[in-house]
Amino acid sequence: ALTATRRRKGTLAVLAGYAAKQKAADTARTDLVSAEKTLSPVAVEFAKVETVLAKAKQELANAETDRNKTATVLAGTQKKVTTLPGVTKTLATAAQQAAAALKTLGDDKELAGIAKTLEGRSAGLNRELAAARKVLPGQQSAATVAAKRATTARVVVDKATADHARVSKQRTPLLATVGAARVKSEAADG
Repeated sequence: ALTATRRRKGTLAVLAGYAAKQKAADTARTDLVSAEKTLSPVAVEFAKVETVLAKAKQELANAETDRNKTATVLAGTQKKVTTLPGVTKTLATAAQQAAAALKTLGDDKELAGIAKTLEGRSAGLNRELAAARKVLPGQQSAATVAAKRATTARVVVDKATADHARVSKQRTPLLATVGAARVKSEAADG
């Protein structure tokens, strides 16, 4: 009877140990499920802000490229509009002086060629200047639009970066909690 009582106590101790281990495993699983449930909406939001941030950065890169391109084109046109009037005036004066000299000298083929070249170059630069003046307002408008687009894109990137940082800050401790709960759950099951 004493041996049976010892065996019974031993069996009860084994069962009690198993029940405690099972309870610990159930608690660990419950904690893991709870931690994952808490993480889930934050993980979804994190994925969204990651996508928004990536798209915003791409738009910013495109907008800055466009802004730089339109600014370069505009700068070239502005330079023509600024410098060509002086050059065309100088060429026109030189052409007039060559024509006057030609009248005095009469039939000088070399001078006639120079006068013709000067007149042609002056006329060509005048056409270039007129074309530059014609396209300048459109280029100014395009450059303004592109600059505004880049500024807006920068604001969007800054907001997306702030949102990303905020959600990352929420997500980090939740990931740690899920990781710890997973380790406990696996240890309790093992």
